[in-house]
Amino acid sequence: TETWGATQDPPEQDIPYCTLKDFPSDINHTIVWATEQLKAGFCEGDQGPGRINHLLAQTGPHLATHPAGSDADDALVRRLLQLLDERPTTIADCIAHARVEFERLFNHRIRDLLSKHPTDKVERYKDKDGVERTKPFWSLPRRLPTPLAFDVNDPGHLEFVAAEAFLFANLFHLDPPSSMLDVGTVRTPEDASGDEESEVARFFKVPDYTETRSEMEKKLVYKPPDGTVAQGE
Repeated sequence: TETWGATQDPPEQDIPYCTLKDFPSDINHTIVWATEQLKAGFCEGDQGPGRINHLLAQTGPHLATHPAGSDADDALVRRLLQLLDERPTTIADCIAHARVEFERLFNHRIRDLLSKHPTDKVERYKDKDGVERTKPFWSLPRRLPTPLAFDVNDPGHLEFVAAEAFLFANLFHLDPPSSMLDVGTVRTPEDASGDEESEVARFFKVPDYTETRSEMEKKLVYKPPDGTVAQGE
């Protein structure tokens, strides 16, 4: 008989990009998608800091005129300019950036998808007998998504903002405190009997951050794919 070691597992199949981006139907799809987002934003993705630093190391301050600059991917250069524009100077800036990312990923992106594929959309298909029929576009394995409305009282929402802000602060060497990742209430060393809200929760409630929040809110306005501003925004 054939030994176990003589057999080989079937090769793993890559998950189609459109499935990861728009039509995840399995928890593994969401994990891979989140991993790719992490790589692209903070690690060695195609437009990640690693590639940007490599580009800058080769071109220095003369990016616009250096020959190596012409070989750089346009999207990578745009990402570099975006990071320079969004460069934070405070932890509050990082939290504001994270809040905008939440809106982009879990609200605006989903609204764009539903604009392209409305909830009542149908598609044609042929059954096993070759008869043409129709069925709802949003039927399994596709799952109809719902845009998330940010809720400062939802621990999951705050955890995303805290983690994104923490990584963004580290990216720019702002040395964020590890307590920033605690979105619940934490005991203060000075008064063990008292509670103090986490820095992320305070950002959305304390008047000191009003100016930063106002600038952030300008970026939260949803613009449909046609470029107009949605009513009620």
